[in-house]
Order: sequence, then C-alpha cells, then structure tokens
Amino acid sequence: MTLNTLATAHLQGPHVDFAGLSPLIALLGGAFTLSVGGIALALLHVAAGTVWAIFHILIILLQAFVFMMLTLVYIGQAHDSH
Repeated sequence: MTLNTLATAHLQGPHVDFAGLSPLIALLGGAFTLSVGGIALALLHVAAGTVWAIFHILIILLQAFVFMMLTLVYIGQAHDSH
C-alpha cells in the first residue's frame, strides 16, 4: 500500500504533488491525535493560546493607556498655551 501511495505522489514539474499521500497523512494524523503525545500537544496548544490571549489583552490595555496619556498631555498643553 505504501509503495502504491508513493507511486501516486508523482513528480510534476519542479515540485512533488503530495495529493496521493493525503490519505496516509490523514490516517497518521488521526492516530497521533488519539495518542498520549497528541493529547499532550493539544493541551499545550490550548495553554499557549491562553497565554498569548492574556498577553494580547495586556498589550491592548497598555497601548490604550499610553495613547490616553498622550492625548491628555496634548490637550493640556494646548489649553495652557491659550
């Protein structure tokens, strides 16, 4: 089966067409998903996404604070000059 699958992933021009390997890749991916490593990787992915989201929210708050302060300083200087 593997030889037949590899034979269908034939060379077309300067690149390899992996369409013949897609069922094999899907089966191996499905098997990895149900393994201990796949579950650990999924949990790590969720944890990393959560950390990234918290970091993103903190950056948004910091950026809002900085631009608010810049606006207040600009308005304060414009008010003092007149």
